[in-house]
Amino acid sequence: MNFKSISVGVLCLILFAACGGAPAAPSAPPTAAPPTAPVNAQQQPAATLAPDSQRQPVSSPTPLPPTIKPAPSATPLLTPLPDIEPFLLYQTDRGLKVSRTDGSQTALVQSTMMPAVGRNLRAGIAPHDMWLALYRGDNPMTPDREGADPLALFLLHVPTGHSNSSPSLFSPDMEQAIKTASATGDRTEAVEAGIAVIENDHTLAWSPDGRYLAFLAARDGPSSDLYSLDRETGQINRLTDGPNQAARLFWSPDSQWIVHEEVESFGTGAGWNVKAVWAAAPDGSGNRKLYDTEYSGDEVFVDWVTPKTFLVYSWTAIGLQNIRLIDLDTGEAQRTGPEFPVQALAFDPESQTQLYVADDYTAKQNNLQGGLYLATPAQQPQLITSGNWYEVRWLPHAQLFFAKGEAGVISVALDGTQTEYFGEGALPSDAPDGAWLLAWGDGNYTSPIGLRLYTPDGAPAGELRRAITTDAVTFALWSPDSNGVFYLSDGMLYYVSIPNGDPQLIEENLTNTEAGGLGWVMP
Repeated sequence: MNFKSISVGVLCLILFAACGGAPAAPSAPPTAAPPTAPVNAQQQPAATLAPDSQRQPVSSPTPLPPTIKPAPSATPLLTPLPDIEPFLLYQTDRGLKVSRTDGSQTALVQSTMMPAVGRNLRAGIAPHDMWLALYRGDNPMTPDREGADPLALFLLHVPTGHSNSSPSLFSPDMEQAIKTASATGDRTEAVEAGIAVIENDHTLAWSPDGRYLAFLAARDGPSSDLYSLDRETGQINRLTDGPNQAARLFWSPDSQWIVHEEVESFGTGAGWNVKAVWAAAPDGSGNRKLYDTEYSGDEVFVDWVTPKTFLVYSWTAIGLQNIRLIDLDTGEAQRTGPEFPVQALAFDPESQTQLYVADDYTAKQNNLQGGLYLATPAQQPQLITSGNWYEVRWLPHAQLFFAKGEAGVISVALDGTQTEYFGEGALPSDAPDGAWLLAWGDGNYTSPIGLRLYTPDGAPAGELRRAITTDAVTFALWSPDSNGVFYLSDGMLYYVSIPNGDPQLIEENLTNTEAGGLGWVMP
């Protein structure tokens, strides 16, 4: 894949206006001008990259034109709220709304900024400064369903309700090619690009420091490419080029690199055809191929062990294979975990402990017993319990692994200690302070029905503290202070204080009831 770095546009933003209260950092008064709209810059010729995997910087940012301060794109509808506390963001039939952490006050942010592709609203929330990135316009994969305007990336400043748009995500030629192929049912290269930009996960990601927004678009060639938006300079950089698709964005902890996949095709359910994994500098200064892949249906980036080392495995039709640590500087791989494919994997990045599932067939081929295994860098894998297990999860605040299988749900401590959660059928979520666990079910994909509160290490461990509700619950989200929980039931949003509060109805008319439809906007 021939990768290039090129500046293709300019988006000029200014810091948002404060909405009351004393912010942690100096900000403009409430009457300050809203964030500015983008300005396109003339595209420059692409520079050819070196053919080796350690490429040098290839271009410098295009100089910015003078800042333009247009009128707001819409009249802000938000009742001014302090910008020094978190707010829960969610989507209703009236528009985007926010709630205080205790559910005591809600406010409408924007009535006109309904996202066109909004199944994961949470992915577009910046780590701080209360910005939201979302797509609006006509999705060419489902033409004319959302409207006539081209699909574009918008930035919304949540406290003020002001918004700005970037250039469209698809060029006119690509948009027409996708619409034509969608109408005929053909799986063309244009459709592959549309899938990369619109239908996959991990297509939009803020850097950990909040400066850069990485996103995928197909506006400068026949495939999807990786772009970055620099909030400090307003620069938009095109980071990749070539016939294949960019996919699965994964930021380094220091915000210096965007790890991503090069995919030839996304398949029809049996996995992707992944060719390589690359790392791109968000300022457009260069790219490096980390490694080529072989027989990979997806490279799943699990977590960072150090600022320069991450754990990854290859998804295949027979299981998760080739679990390894990758050095970001050299691309060198260090094998960790079993040599055989596993059916599920959870990982604690601090201790590098793994909990994985080996099915009976695979285990027998390797002279082992099927079940749950706990493995650390210093010790041989330990069989925790036999049986059929389907799903495992690491909860960092509770410092526990959890596993779900035919026998129910158990927790596994780092030392191998097990606790059974009698009657539970769902993997829990841990409170930010680690003091509580929540499990829920809707009777369809998770059971039993309701919302339940547990203690992770009480007397006894795994004790059911209370059943909060016996209504079907599709998703629950802890408040950042661990004092309460917001949950979705029958298309409605509720809040309950922990541990002994009664559920309170917050919103009746949610239009996005998926897990990614709720997210915390942080100051």
